[in-house]
Amino acid sequence: MGPVDHAFTLHRFPAGALPGGKPGPDPLFYSNSDLERALSRIRWQEGVRCTLSGAAFGALEANGADSAPYIERLMNGGALTLLEDARAPDGAYITLILSGGEDVHFDFFLADGGNEVREVRPGRGEQLYRLTYPDDTVKTSAIMREWYSALAAAQGMDPAGGE
Repeated sequence: MGPVDHAFTLHRFPAGALPGGKPGPDPLFYSNSDLERALSRIRWQEGVRCTLSGAAFGALEANGADSAPYIERLMNGGALTLLEDARAPDGAYITLILSGGEDVHFDFFLADGGNEVREVRPGRGEQLYRLTYPDDTVKTSAIMREWYSALAAAQGMDPAGGE
């Protein structure tokens, strides 16, 4: 079996597509991967919060900085490829954790300007993906570093001391 590819693009839902008539993405994302559903929920579903956690600042709730630009950059034009039988990269990563008892988190690896993302379901295993973009200068590691640094700055921490 070869790699499974998922391509997705950020869209907007028509009014009424989400509870309470809130605008959101439209149509639903093409692959409906767990990562894309999580990012979509954080971006568009009212009341969904997330935490970014890394070695530099620990766990930071994404309520101190606007997450939308970072989520949109992660999702806009990206292609998600399952890396079967691949080993996760060594080194630091930033973990994205959804609020509300979701039994999944995502580790975004930072080494070498990487695009690797590990989906972890405690007690049920993990999958490693690569998230790539038509513009090969876009790196998930850079986006996650920026988002994490923005959260730290919003909470009065010095982002220059971060990862």
